[in-house]
Amino acid sequence: MDAVLIIVLFILAAALNDRLGGKKKAPPRRKRPDSVLPPPVPQPWRAGQSAGDRPANRLGFPIPVLKHEPPEETGRVYREPGTLLQQQEEVCREEMQEREHRLAYARQRADAERRIRAAEQAAEQAVSAAAVPRSQRPDNGFSSLLRDPAAARQAIVLSEVLGKPKAYRWRTHR
Repeated sequence: MDAVLIIVLFILAAALNDRLGGKKKAPPRRKRPDSVLPPPVPQPWRAGQSAGDRPANRLGFPIPVLKHEPPEETGRVYREPGTLLQQQEEVCREEMQEREHRLAYARQRADAERRIRAAEQAAEQAVSAAAVPRSQRPDNGFSSLLRDPAAARQAIVLSEVLGKPKAYRWRTHR
């Protein structure tokens, strides 16, 4: 019971401390009498103004309208007559050059492959002409030793007898 009473008193003390002992408010700052605001930011021209509606510039007189000034922008790009046709012709020329380049590369690659294939066939013919059938090969005696198990066993025994002593052999583990 004493523990519950202590907890309740602690909660009440914390609540009163929050209410009464909070952070004090800072006094509002006073404006200095010598402070001056900066001048207002100049506004850009409105998008809807045309060349004739331009305000006078800083020189003190309005900018004159040019005689052959291009028409006002209406969201589309102004093009001189014939430019679109010239651009299409240029794109067509570039496509033709690229196509010719690809065809030349394909021809060059096919020629190289043909030469490589011919060289491989010549090498295969040379190897097949140089190859001797088994029946015509000279017998060196080793192939007859390895044909039956008894001869293989005898070859192993001979290698042990005639080879290096075991102490002089290179060991894999040290």
